Amino acid sequence: MKAALNKSGLTQNQVTIGISLTVLGVGMITLPREVFTAAGVASGWASVLITGMLAIGVTFLLITLNNRYQGMSYFQYNRIIVGSWFGGMITLITTMYYIAFAAFETRAMAELIQMFILDRTPVAFTMMIFIGTAVYLVMGGFSAIFRLFELYFPAIILFTLLIMILSANQFEVNHIRPFFEGFSPIIKGMSATILSFVGIEVILFVQAHMKKPQRVKKAAMYGIGIPTFLYAIIVIMVGGIMGVGETMTLVYPLMELAKSIEIRNFFFERFETFFIPLWILSIFTTLSIVFYLAALGVKTVFQVKKETAVFSIIPIIYIIAMTPKNINEMFTMGTWIGYSMLVIGIIIPLILLLISVVRRQKA
Repeated sequence: MKAALNKSGLTQNQVTIGISLTVLGVGMITLPREVFTAAGVASGWASVLITGMLAIGVTFLLITLNNRYQGMSYFQYNRIIVGSWFGGMITLITTMYYIAFAAFETRAMAELIQMFILDRTPVAFTMMIFIGTAVYLVMGGFSAIFRLFELYFPAIILFTLLIMILSANQFEVNHIRPFFEGFSPIIKGMSATILSFVGIEVILFVQAHMKKPQRVKKAAMYGIGIPTFLYAIIVIMVGGIMGVGETMTLVYPLMELAKSIEIRNFFFERFETFFIPLWILSIFTTLSIVFYLAALGVKTVFQVKKETAVFSIIPIIYIIAMTPKNINEMFTMGTWIGYSMLVIGIIIPLILLLISVVRRQKA
């Protein structure tokens, strides 16, 4: 069952980018509303930094679990730890989680496009296009997915920072004062911030495909540190420009910030026109990786070919994505997926780590 390490596998930079783009997604432009709503005060931005540090610590624990079964992914070694039956159940539950995750990302992209670009195009049609595109990428495996990530990662990061720079002249520090109003609001804000770090558990699968697995901790630290930095900057800037009260009422606060930017005597007026495609790419990256992991789970559980696994989950993703009746139900779906990650992507693997340590078990 032990898989040999792929010598032409993923580099440290690819894993860093892969983790970053898996975490960055819908949460990038909804986080300010969620944090300020949960915290209720301006100092909620501190929740992002604390949650980011906790995410790095948790990821290091997941890497410790991986290191006990080097060259194997989570779906392989969980059977060694708890047996074929329980391991199969864990794989099946994890697969269902990733199918629901993929459905949420698909619906979120479709809603965004309908709201800002193609207001007369049915959501169902847009979803089918993105699912089909994701299938084409997923069939290429981890290597194809992560090479594509490398291609447009700099554009997503640089353009997001450009929005912050161009809107800096509207920033008012009084909007985010006082800077500290006790630990209680920060802890409340963390309940919302945690959901924006969904995807850190991808390390359970990618480490086995690294060219130099010994560099995985550095890759994970940078991979989570980049979204943490971006999230903190976005929350601070949106809060300082829009105000905490107004931010709570906005569906996509970062999008509204981009729309507020005006550049006189320039060849375009609507700055958000360039931001929307990049944000769609950001969501698409998350969709691609979780789609691949869902297909990998189906392939592992049912012992079928990769093609069969990929095409079998397409209708399931589509049906789940169409379940929410409106955007509010879609966000509720995303919240439940976030809480599911805490159990399926963190708690269960940590329990497996404890069992492995107690049994002094290694592969």
